Amino acid sequence: FEEVARESGYRISNVSNMLWGAINVYSIIDHTKTIALMLGDGIVPSNSGEGYLARLVIRRTLRNLRRLESDVPLERLVDLQVERWGAIYPRLLRSRSYILEISRLEEERYRETIKRAPSIVSRYLKRGILLEDLVEIYDSHGIPPEIVEDELRKRSVEVSIPHNFYSIVASRHSRAPIKVAEKIDRELIEWVSRFKPTIRLFHEDPYLRSFRSRVLGVRGDLLVLESTCFYPTGGGQRSDTGRISIDGFEAKVIDVFKVGDVIVHRLDRPVPSDLVGFEAFGYIDWERRYRIMRHHTATHVLLGALRRIYGEHIWQAGAEKSEEKGRLDITHHTSISRADVAKIEELVNRIIDERRPVRVKYMERYEAEKSYGYSIYQGGVPQERVLRIVEIEDWDAEACFGTHLLNTGEIGGFKIVNVDRIADGVVRFEYVAGTRAFEHASLYEGMLEEIAGVVGGRVDRDLVKRVRSLALNLERLENALSKYRASWVSSRVSEALERAENVGGMRLYVIVDPPEIEGAREVLKILGEREGFVAVLVVRAHGENLLEISVSKNLSQRIPANMLIKNITQELGGRGGGSETHASARVVGDTDSIIRVLRDALKRMYRE
Repeated sequence: FEEVARESGYRISNVSNMLWGAINVYSIIDHTKTIALMLGDGIVPSNSGEGYLARLVIRRTLRNLRRLESDVPLERLVDLQVERWGAIYPRLLRSRSYILEISRLEEERYRETIKRAPSIVSRYLKRGILLEDLVEIYDSHGIPPEIVEDELRKRSVEVSIPHNFYSIVASRHSRAPIKVAEKIDRELIEWVSRFKPTIRLFHEDPYLRSFRSRVLGVRGDLLVLESTCFYPTGGGQRSDTGRISIDGFEAKVIDVFKVGDVIVHRLDRPVPSDLVGFEAFGYIDWERRYRIMRHHTATHVLLGALRRIYGEHIWQAGAEKSEEKGRLDITHHTSISRADVAKIEELVNRIIDERRPVRVKYMERYEAEKSYGYSIYQGGVPQERVLRIVEIEDWDAEACFGTHLLNTGEIGGFKIVNVDRIADGVVRFEYVAGTRAFEHASLYEGMLEEIAGVVGGRVDRDLVKRVRSLALNLERLENALSKYRASWVSSRVSEALERAENVGGMRLYVIVDPPEIEGAREVLKILGEREGFVAVLVVRAHGENLLEISVSKNLSQRIPANMLIKNITQELGGRGGGSETHASARVVGDTDSIIRVLRDALKRMYRE
């Protein structure tokens, strides 16, 4: 800047303003293109992984716009980039509505965040603000360090912001997450390495229920066969279970897992070592396997439905398929409404009714990518050169290791049982298929029948009216109870102020078996906020007493509530605890004994 100022004859302040303005403009142009491309790839801004980097770029762009005092919406600038680059990158045009929606939402969130800056900075200012605090404020609250600096300057406080602050933040989020290392049984790996790859009968015929094979190795309760139709845990699908029979030896298969290309069976008891080389007969738990297959194929149908309803930004963020239910986590930026759930269910069940073929093919990686695009990697990117592609006709295609049905009709039925936003930018679906869907419906029918029995009537259209009427009546009763409680509390407080017993220089007020406990607790709270009071609540229940004590703050040092409780429980028996101003306990004995011990303790502690 100094050299430009010297050569041009302008003041360095003028040169600095002009050049920084140009730098910000070029930065905005570059960043808005990056935003369009990142969102066009389906990235959902979030607080982790690539989603965090997308949000970082968006916020840096908004920061630069703020520096320029520009009121141009980010959405408009990003749209210009979509128009400019759409011919070269067609996906930008396909995802245009999503790109612009996210740009608008992120700007709204950013502006709301900036409004909260003064109060947030004040909280951190009490302990002093260091670099770690700046990072935390940005990470946790989204407030850029420049805004923090402005707020601190108003309070005459200086803070040092490193020039590479955003690089520091980005590097922390771009590192691969550190996984807790599993304890590797090296002896197991060495033992397994001597065997040939296991022949996967479950891939050759996923409907195979039993098989015969030769025993290759035995190690305690572990068994390796030449071939198997037992599916090993992988790809979010749980392993098969069943039983194995070898020359009179019988055992249950309780777990199956892969070590490289070798499949290992864990049995419920040790296998005799002299059975190596014998013929084994395996029988999988078919009912369990078939339910898992239904949930797995349903997962692919659901993912296809979600991408069609919400857009290509939907990506699988996690999945699990068990015999009880299926679970699919997706990247998405908004909550799912009840109407959306009904729409999703309708579309999935329509694909089920159409009985679309489910085909499995093996393809070279580049051929699969050319034919289906990178969306085949919903469950991650396999390392193999040849990919196993599971395709639902004209609906979904993914690289997948799991077992699947022959057509979507075999899913039988589909019902979403829960939808939850488990993280910023991640939505979880839990669902049931086939007989599980009918079992779920039966469960709810039973609950409706029970509700109908409680409110009186049958499960019909009038049931909703009846429940609404009861809810309205309940609300009226609660309002009436609230008014009664307020009146009762007021009268008891007035009574305490007029008639509280004087014990050793303090005022003691005792409530025994009140008509409503919450109201009595409110009385204790009010009296505890006044000076000179010890307020006590005793409720008799199931052979013991619930005891609560509130002590005014001006008495709590001399007569702590928790010490009063300790004195009473030590003499009469019981258990409890609390603070100096409020404590509670369950105490053995009658009410008269509790009050007697309490009075004695008060007099003794007050004298001390």
